[in-house]
Amino acid sequence: MKSCDETLSPTGGWLASVCVCLLCGFATLGTMVPMPLRAASLSVGGWSLSSEIECGNAGRILQVGENHVAIAPREDAIPVQVQVTGPISSYVVCCEIANESSTARRLTVDVIIPEWMLGGPKGRFDYYLRRPYLLRAPQSVAWTEVAAADQADRPDCVRLTLSFGPHERKVLSTIPSFPFSALQRELEAIARSSGDARMRRIGISEEGREMWSLELGADGKPTLVFAATAQPGEPSAWAILAMARAAAADPELVKLRANYQLVFLPMPNPDGVAHGYANTNPNGKMVFIGFEAAAKKGETFHETRVVWDYLAENPPLALVEFHFLSLPNHKVTGPYVIDPILFTNPERRALSQNLAQALTALSDPRGVRRVAAGHAMWKQLLPYQAIVTWNTVAFLYQNTGPSTSLRQSEQRGIEILKVTLQTIGHAGTDDASAKAARAVRD
Repeated sequence: MKSCDETLSPTGGWLASVCVCLLCGFATLGTMVPMPLRAASLSVGGWSLSSEIECGNAGRILQVGENHVAIAPREDAIPVQVQVTGPISSYVVCCEIANESSTARRLTVDVIIPEWMLGGPKGRFDYYLRRPYLLRAPQSVAWTEVAAADQADRPDCVRLTLSFGPHERKVLSTIPSFPFSALQRELEAIARSSGDARMRRIGISEEGREMWSLELGADGKPTLVFAATAQPGEPSAWAILAMARAAAADPELVKLRANYQLVFLPMPNPDGVAHGYANTNPNGKMVFIGFEAAAKKGETFHETRVVWDYLAENPPLALVEFHFLSLPNHKVTGPYVIDPILFTNPERRALSQNLAQALTALSDPRGVRRVAAGHAMWKQLLPYQAIVTWNTVAFLYQNTGPSTSLRQSEQRGIEILKVTLQTIGHAGTDDASAKAARAVRD
């Protein structure tokens, strides 16, 4: 296979200035040095390419030849030396491409893979960019996959051959991001579809974007929370919104939720999503951690504090944090089960064990991960602190693997919602959780 080296050297030079404030990956809470909001654009030969769009991400865009360009991803704020130890959320490319010609044409696009991802002491990470690429119209959120025949792996890049009609514009991306600009419209539509649904602005982000929740059911009832991860590279808003739509409209779910208030948090890091980051917000802050400090009323990240204070108003009975990423080499989907020894309420501990059984049966026993009490990184996460602080029945559901997709994540989200309602509603029945999961799965 021909190399793409001659088209564009791998990115990564600006990482030298980034401070590492974490030990062993994410073991110690810290803040990365803010990264410049790097965007790239190119106008050449009747083609216009730009990452200066919502969810956009590219470090450089260069011409290779006639109707042939190369795109290098922008580095995330988490330094390479941390990313190679894991966990790493994603690596993102997202650009708008316009054919400014009045005739139909094809464009060859080489997506350059950073050198450090091609191999090292911890193995290869290039699978984050060697994946089915996606396209959508600029004013739409409906993604379609690039045809397999139009995508080819090369030693240090992925080569795409894209067809454009006259004056046609398309957004090319590695992930099916859900734009912040579309979120409020979607939540408003769901709220209108149900008489007991309401949107609530729980706060604003560091850059002033509204942070929304959708609440279903009457105040004062036990609360069940379904939250998307704050890692923008894992576009979990799709699943959370699918849950909310189903809970608002599906007669069976409406009946199951009659005794509960449901809360949906689809985008806890709107700035990171808007700027196309993978793991952080634009100021280099990993707002999916920091919940231990929030629980202790200490200094933490802004969006972390907003989410925690909102939930603390009415501590939830149960909470599921949803993660979604389609990857060829990850394990099958499944829950992270946090050591039940953390519960001080024996009834909640038993309920947690029942729901763990249900989520496991819904997924695959190979997808279950056990989290030990006192784990340094996990102590920073929302599900762990919800258990410790409120005895909340809390899980992180990892919907990653070779078979995951946007539509699959939406369906899995609805299945998790249904299993959670059924299991909690049948608390105390020995095998109710497993039966509920099998019924939903089958």
